[in-house]
Amino acid sequence: MTNPAKALEAVRQLRNIAASGLQEAKYKLCRLYAQGHYGGTPKQQAVKYVFDFVQSSVTTNLDKVWNNKKKNLSPPMRYVLYLGTRRSGCEKS
Repeated sequence: MTNPAKALEAVRQLRNIAASGLQEAKYKLCRLYAQGHYGGTPKQQAVKYVFDFVQSSVTTNLDKVWNNKKKNLSPPMRYVLYLGTRRSGCEKS
């Protein structure tokens, strides 16, 4: 976004759409916040919005990732996935 006025308006419009509950709009808004485009929202409020969005997200296809990709993962990433399976109740024996 090169034009600051257009960027500000785009973030504000997206915020209004996201407020209606559209998941894709919420995701795009989080991406803009992560890039530092707050659209007049205080930084702390934007951080909280992103945090809440991530916390409310449901993991999907964790088994598929675990089974198909574990051979190509680094040891730290395997550990992260292992922890994720334990937290979501999908632990493999």
